[in-house]
Amino acid sequence: MCDVCNLNSEDWKKKNGAKPLEGAALHCVYIGAVAKLNLCRIHSIELFRIGESRFLRNHINLAIDLNENKQRYSVKTWT
Repeated sequence: MCDVCNLNSEDWKKKNGAKPLEGAALHCVYIGAVAKLNLCRIHSIELFRIGESRFLRNHINLAIDLNENKQRYSVKTWT
């Protein structure tokens, strides 16, 4: 299930058809960790086109969920 569609109570399969989910990583959300997301094709393209900051501004529900559920999304990076 697409994380953005899930938070907005949208049916991602109806919007995208049989296309699989795509993995995405947000690098500017956590310090020393990456936020891993599952996105539908539409939201994946939107993230690519407008960038992380504007994507999170457009999807404030996702930004709030990323803040409240850090353990669900974060993956530590080795630096």
